[in-house]
Amino acid sequence: MTLLDHLAHGARHLPLSGRLLRLMTACTALAVAFFADAIWLTVLASAGAVGIALISSMEMHEAADDCDSFYRDEDGETGFGEAA
Repeated sequence: MTLLDHLAHGARHLPLSGRLLRLMTACTALAVAFFADAIWLTVLASAGAVGIALISSMEMHEAADDCDSFYRDEDGETGFGEAA
């Protein structure tokens, strides 16, 4: 499983409201960066958009890891993991 597949798997486990909130915040930061006249505001908004993207990707990665560990057979006894 590649990193993008892993993040897409984690995105499916995040609530829709959280995904929409992150998307709208990132879009707002990018719009401010694009339309701002001041260089410092553009840099600040761009840094905010990158920070939002990093935090969102870490949350998606953690959600995918939680799902994988839930179904992983830790002891090798049942073949099903905790879900069994």
